[in-house]
Amino acid sequence: MEEGFAVRSKANTEEEFPLKGFVTCGCCGKPLTAYHAKGRNKRYPYYECFNKDCDESRKSIRKDVLEGEFETIVQTMQPNAGLVSTVASMFRDIWNHRLEGFEAKWNEQKRALSGLGAKINVLTDRLLETTSPSVIRVYEAKLEKLESEKALISENMTKKPDLNRNFDESFRTVMQFLANPWKLWASDNLEHRKTLLKLVFAEPLQYEGNRGFRTAKTTSPFNVLADIQDDKSEMAERVGFEPTVPLRVRRISSAVLSTTQPPLRRGRASPRKAAREVETARNVNATRAPHKTGSRDRTRLSPR
Repeated sequence: MEEGFAVRSKANTEEEFPLKGFVTCGCCGKPLTAYHAKGRNKRYPYYECFNKDCDESRKSIRKDVLEGEFETIVQTMQPNAGLVSTVASMFRDIWNHRLEGFEAKWNEQKRALSGLGAKINVLTDRLLETTSPSVIRVYEAKLEKLESEKALISENMTKKPDLNRNFDESFRTVMQFLANPWKLWASDNLEHRKTLLKLVFAEPLQYEGNRGFRTAKTTSPFNVLADIQDDKSEMAERVGFEPTVPLRVRRISSAVLSTTQPPLRRGRASPRKAAREVETARNVNATRAPHKTGSRDRTRLSPR
């Protein structure tokens, strides 16, 4: 500890320790505690795991080291301008498609509401004309069911979105945040920093003293950006500078004749000559066979 360790005091200010309670120990999963270590002349800010059963317990992590690594993670989440434009176009198409779906559904509910009103009027007239108690009970049950359906549809129709809202006006702040989340963190505003932690990360970050932060799990918008970026990188690696369409091979010059002469081939023998050669070979074998047989017989008859 620099300049001698004296006393530890827990820090209660969130402005000085913005990651307090959000970063957890990579060993036990407990939130890291923020505190000041008092030296001889000044106080030193640290993060630390205070879980007694943890192997990383009581191992101090300097504030500037931990928060510096976190800021590096946030800065690497800034996509390029072309990717942001692509995502904005995708979101705009989804926005327009949903508006069209809401409008079609609202018109459908409006027609259904009109049809229910007509049915209720018909049943009401019949109910007034009849004097049978059993028929009255049936009509009243049907009217009650139709009134419930009418009330439900009427409530749903009150939730109609503003179809005149512009995408750019509604999502300007969101797109600016996706384009550069680092600006929100660098503002030094505590509420902005808390908003960044909620919008960017799907769960608390885990930190190990010797290895740093583990892989962060981000929320859906940043997962989409990462997937699109990976797809583009993969396409660039696969395509490269080679043509993706096979080209026809064409000869651009005439063939050159070889100066090497082909090997000489032995002429094919006539049938008569081949027959004479076979007969000669048979005669030679016939003259040699008795000598071998006689020698083999002499060996067998010799006394032992």
